[in-house]
Amino acid sequence: MSSAVPQDRESGNCQPVRDSADGVRSAFGSVAERAYITSRADQDALRGSVFQLVHDRKGAGVSVEALIIELRGIADRAGAGGFGARALEDAVRWCISEYYRVDRGD
Repeated sequence: MSSAVPQDRESGNCQPVRDSADGVRSAFGSVAERAYITSRADQDALRGSVFQLVHDRKGAGVSVEALIIELRGIADRAGAGGFGARALEDAVRWCISEYYRVDRGD
């Protein structure tokens, strides 16, 4: 589900934008029928979309706890199951590590 934001407030024109949650939802949808991720492409797609979600939400001041709750909700709505599903376990682990990752200028 994409949201619409005003492109030009004065004219009222709106342009659909993809929220980073859409990418996570799509990636979970591709693995929903499986207990775990079977291809490298699926894993890369899910990891990349989780990282983007983390960057967007952390930049907006969302706590890691709230982010994990959102991530679990996205997975549940995509049919990826509860915390027992390997894809969700991976996504939560990636979420936490990316949230607390420190960029080093070395």
